[in-house]
Amino acid sequence: MVITEIEKIIDELVELEWYKVAAVTVMSSVGNIIYQVGGNWDLSSESKNVLGTLNSSTSLILMGVEFMVIYNTPEAIIGTNNTGKGHVILAPFNGGILVCYILPNADPHNSLTNIQNTALKLNGKV
Repeated sequence: MVITEIEKIIDELVELEWYKVAAVTVMSSVGNIIYQVGGNWDLSSESKNVLGTLNSSTSLILMGVEFMVIYNTPEAIIGTNNTGKGHVILAPFNGGILVCYILPNADPHNSLTNIQNTALKLNGKV
């Protein structure tokens, strides 16, 4: 089953980045939530915001928290909250978007490569 494979891929990321990545969502390219993990992390009503950010945005609001876009390439977007509420990384892949919440005390750039590699593993699985 595909969801088991997706879950395994995300579990590998969370284990690798356990001290940085606190929550993860796998979303389809049309905004359906495929898989989520992380306490108090529910992007079910946030797909419009996530998809809108992929189309060149300067900020992103998720669950009432604003993240300013500080890095934007076709492979990934990094947003950071200016009041210390953490960071988000959006990594598009073939069929969807990987959205990761990064803890406030972590540098999101340090997790970027592992998150982008995880997104590549998700290509075609959604």
